[in-house]
Amino acid sequence: MKIFGKFQIIKIISQSSLSTVYLGKYLKENNKYVAIKVQALNSIISELEREAYFQYHLRGIGIPKVISFGKTRKYNILIETLLGKTINKLFEMNDNIESKMKDMCMAAIQIIDRIEFLHSKNIVHQDIKPENFLVGNPDTSIIYIIDFGLCKKYKSSRTGKHIIFSKSKKFLGTLEYCSINSMKGLELTRRDDMESIGYMLIHLIKGICLGLALKKFRF
Repeated sequence: MKIFGKFQIIKIISQSSLSTVYLGKYLKENNKYVAIKVQALNSIISELEREAYFQYHLRGIGIPKVISFGKTRKYNILIETLLGKTINKLFEMNDNIESKMKDMCMAAIQIIDRIEFLHSKNIVHQDIKPENFLVGNPDTSIIYIIDFGLCKKYKSSRTGKHIIFSKSKKFLGTLEYCSINSMKGLELTRRDDMESIGYMLIHLIKGICLGLALKKFRF
């Protein structure tokens, strides 16, 4: 199946209730592999449209490049850089516990760098989780942040004025890693991204510590 006359869908990479990501080829660029994210047109401003907007304007290290974005009669379609595995899958593949701990520390530095970059652009991510941090392809030394569908501006780039505080916001993010303020329905800002990173790193390091314990008491 062809998209926009220049992209070829190959197979499904991942799927959620909101969107499907396909492996594809860019036919006009020597069949270069790309990621094709598809979402049904079920709202006035879709998350995928928001994602494409923020991703296109961020343009930094560890931000996937937007190759194309468009609509059909039924779908929003985002074509972007094809990335590698998520950080949690990468850690699962590594059997060396000591190496895992080192990789974990190096990953944490890059994850904080990515969020710091977003915050410097007056943007909060609002959906921090291991599935939203992927390594590059083929360069696995760079960690990328993805899924900007829930991003928002926390202050105006023009005036520097913060958004109005609210106590009646709907829940956003992923339950396992969300901040306390998100659970309370409060307006989310930079501190909530950082809190979620803390929970995510604790989740990842728990797996490493379990591996160390099993290794220590193995008979």
